[in-house]
Amino acid sequence: MRDDNQFKRKTYQVSQQAILLALINKHFSIALMLPKKRAITGRQFLCVKTIKNGNDVIEIDNFVHQRMKEYNNYATSIGIPMKTITRRGENNRIVENIHILLDILVELGYHFQTKVSTGKNYSLKFDTIKSFQLGKFSFNKNTIGQKGILINSYLNNLIATNNNRGQTVIVEKNDVNIEKFLLTGF
Repeated sequence: MRDDNQFKRKTYQVSQQAILLALINKHFSIALMLPKKRAITGRQFLCVKTIKNGNDVIEIDNFVHQRMKEYNNYATSIGIPMKTITRRGENNRIVENIHILLDILVELGYHFQTKVSTGKNYSLKFDTIKSFQLGKFSFNKNTIGQKGILINSYLNNLIATNNNRGQTVIVEKNDVNIEKFLLTGF
């Protein structure tokens, strides 16, 4: 059985990803894919294929896969057992996914207060968003957690209702529902 701290951490990672996608949606349309495996006990982490604005396309899924290959090669070269590399794989994929979304938003001018995990025994370091400002609105861990769950549920419902055998679901730029979830309640 999963321990409570691990469950809370995974839930917060899902919330962070949803908030980051909501911010990215102000600038890009987002292509989401049906995940390879579904979450049963916790929230579903979203599988982002691409983000697109006009001719600018960023292949998030391909980037994350490439980074995972690089990490796995590095980990193998320094003697980390394959069993450990495999066990860390899913968490590392989540970490890389959040890192690229954060990097894109920083390039777009957003500022986040983050706490970086220690990354013990050559595991990837993870940025936890503590707070950020969006215009006159301040987001802290509580609002990120609450609003992130709403946005994640909305996006997962879009995937579930519109996805047919691996088809990609497009969330158009400036989706009004995402904006509503992001800014309602302040």
